[in-house]
Amino acid sequence: MVTGSEKSEVKGDTLVRLPFYKEFHYGDMLQLTGKLETPQQFEDFDYKNYLANQGIYSIMNYPKVVVLESGKGLAPFAWIYALRDRLAQSLSAVLPEPQSSLSQAILLGLRGNIPAGLMQSFYYTGTTHLLAISGMNLTSYSA
Repeated sequence: MVTGSEKSEVKGDTLVRLPFYKEFHYGDMLQLTGKLETPQQFEDFDYKNYLANQGIYSIMNYPKVVVLESGKGLAPFAWIYALRDRLAQSLSAVLPEPQSSLSQAILLGLRGNIPAGLMQSFYYTGTTHLLAISGMNLTSYSA
């Protein structure tokens, strides 16, 4: 981490929140400029400890992002993510909304295109886990 002209080491991973409209791809090397914060503690939930159990000790909300380089990921993963993108495009081409977005979420783990109203319905009914059963487990990668 660089603060002004000083450099300091930061322990653990950082949870970074980015706007939905930004598009990044597997293998992109990013430069993030923003404020590192310690996770907030809530009265009824130990969020800081919850994240620490996952190795996350800092949060950065909506930093300035610059793509420095592309194509720096492992080739097998790049191929898998490119295949997933092509499959998502195929589903969009043959299915109307919201069936297209729902299929992408269930089959491929791509939840970002689900209309807000439909996503809210899943939250209200306690069925959001259905969107992650196969797709997220098959396509998530943690470095």
